[in-house]
Amino acid sequence: MAAISRREFFRKTATEAAVAGLEDIGMTQMSTASIGSGNGGNTPTLDQVKAAAEEYNKIAAEAAKAGLLQQALHNEGFENSTVDGRRTCDILLELLDPKLVKMQFQMSSMRVLGDPVEYFTKYPGRFISMHLQGVNLAPASRTTSSSRTGISRRRASRSSRP
Repeated sequence: MAAISRREFFRKTATEAAVAGLEDIGMTQMSTASIGSGNGGNTPTLDQVKAAAEEYNKIAAEAAKAGLLQQALHNEGFENSTVDGRRTCDILLELLDPKLVKMQFQMSSMRVLGDPVEYFTKYPGRFISMHLQGVNLAPASRTTSSSRTGISRRRASRSSRP
């Protein structure tokens, strides 16, 4: 078994330290839990969302230079918030470089944004993994929905494929 991904906290000053040496140990992905720290948290302004996206694009570019294949952003409170009536996640998907930054789908909080399949369809190829925290995966039937999310595993899995 090989570890291909590392989760890192968003720190504007730690870009080089976060990616240093990861290529040497075979890492190809690095995910960030949220980019809300220092950027308005769960109630950001549009300017804060833009600043966070700009900074994360820089981090992703540094990671690419270090040989990492992919950055992934995990949706938490900041990403699930709204700004001026728009979902922050949508704004971020418009601002983040699609070649450098993908998304890690957080099953337990994605329903805050609406139908997850809508995101997979609207932004094909942008979601590279799912975080199954807080999800009941007990197979009651072939189309079991998570008790906490109401998301059909089969439907989510099928629609997230490129």
